[in-house]
Amino acid sequence: MPEYRYAKGRVLESIQFITEEMKEFDTEYANKTWKEYHDDKKLQKLIDRTVENILTAIIEVSGTVLTEKGIAVKSYGDALKECSKFFNFSEKEQHSLSKLAIQRNRLAHTKSAGYKVGGQGFGERREKEG
Repeated sequence: MPEYRYAKGRVLESIQFITEEMKEFDTEYANKTWKEYHDDKKLQKLIDRTVENILTAIIEVSGTVLTEKGIAVKSYGDALKECSKFFNFSEKEQHSLSKLAIQRNRLAHTKSAGYKVGGQGFGERREKEG
């Protein structure tokens, strides 16, 4: 059973991490306004990184629980959905939780509001080449 103890240890560490990050979020960022977030790029990065870390840890816990139960999944969203199903969440809750994976991926792959895709910032339009 050494693998189980390893998995249990990882889950406990991750839950402790999630708890600490959520406390920090509540203390540091809960009272920030949308305007403060929007206008302060450093604050954006700190908030986004904290949320990304929390979501990644939740996904890790879900994956570990499912692996221990022999349940295979294809994506982070599936991991969240299957784990919530395992814990008897409603179908609506399962769907809502699975969507957190999309947000996590957005945060993980978009490190700041100034991120450029193909040399073009979000919200910018390319002029028609003519």
